[in-house]
Amino acid sequence: MQGAGESSKYVNTEIEKEIRQLVIERIRTMPDNINISIGGDSDYTKEQIMKSVEIGDDAGQQFIRMQMDFLRAVTEGKVYQENE
Repeated sequence: MQGAGESSKYVNTEIEKEIRQLVIERIRTMPDNINISIGGDSDYTKEQIMKSVEIGDDAGQQFIRMQMDFLRAVTEGKVYQENE
């Protein structure tokens, strides 16, 4: 039987996997020749940033946060507002 903490850990892990997959799919839609600069570090290729997101290193975590912030802004109407 799972305790309350174990259940929420499983839910969080599943949500994190889904978020990571969402971000990877968004990266796949980018042009192959794109370079991305994250946090003042060196530029990353599309393949490098996908790998960073997959393994969850610092650059990957930063990119995930950037993508999630962007998606939140879109859903809140802060991006692409017309006639304002």
